[in-house]
Amino acid sequence: MSASTPTWYRWALAELGTKETPGSKSTQRILDYRTIGKTPLAGEDSVVPWCAIFVNAALEASGVKGTRSGMARSYERSADFVKLKGPALGAIVTKWRTSPKSGLGHVGFYAGHDARKRVVLVGGNQSDAVSKASFDPGQITGYWWPKGQPLPVVGQVNAGAAIASATEV
Repeated sequence: MSASTPTWYRWALAELGTKETPGSKSTQRILDYRTIGKTPLAGEDSVVPWCAIFVNAALEASGVKGTRSGMARSYERSADFVKLKGPALGAIVTKWRTSPKSGLGHVGFYAGHDARKRVVLVGGNQSDAVSKASFDPGQITGYWWPKGQPLPVVGQVNAGAAIASATEV
């Protein structure tokens, strides 16, 4: 694993495969994300959007203060995060949903670009799980980095290679 791979991104990769419990129950690990990320939202995982809960948990588990908000696009307004000029491995990525001005969205960690030039995110609540998913780059509202952390090298990376190198032991 590269020394430059952010600890929060490594933590997120280790959570790949965590899934919602079907029905009216919640998965204990997803409930744990609320505590770890200091994002106290009530409700079942199938009802509560938990993408921001997951990102906050990854940050806080790594000793970095998150937004502590359940809103996906809270990183765009937080004084604790700086906007990068482009993608960087492990950066927090926000995207709009419905329309750019709706305030609705999704958040995850930048894992690279795929062969179709789509942005690949490692995130929570993607098909009801912690997973890798690709998104239209036209919906990306920004790439964010925690203030006080050494700034990363900005630039697109190949998603398959980036995930493989970050998970090598």
